[in-house]
Amino acid sequence: MESIQTKTILLVEDDQISGRMYQNTFLVHGIECTLVATGEEAFEKLKNFLPDLILLDVKLENSIDGFTILEMIKKDSKLQKIPVWLLTNIWETGNREKGVSLGAEDFIGKTNILPLDLVKKVKKRLGLV
Repeated sequence: MESIQTKTILLVEDDQISGRMYQNTFLVHGIECTLVATGEEAFEKLKNFLPDLILLDVKLENSIDGFTILEMIKKDSKLQKIPVWLLTNIWETGNREKGVSLGAEDFIGKTNILPLDLVKKVKKRLGLV
């Protein structure tokens, strides 16, 4: 009998309510989701945990911003192959281009996608559908 490998996500989201909502939605749909609130916490987790995907908020309170975190991930030989999607409510001119130039695979507006649709998109990316 084949074992089914659980797919994992690291979600970097400083809004606790949004973060828990996303985390619970992923868990209900069979995707393990580790939630952290800052870039520092993310790098601490990444020392011993290599997720299949990182979902990264662009603007984080009390932390380095998502662009800086993305840049650091892509410069780290152990982490650089992990796909990173940026999540944001900030649609400033040039943000999408900046994210892509730093190595983001996708740039998603939180208000433009329902949590269930995000789960579907993640499942497709992780080969679960």
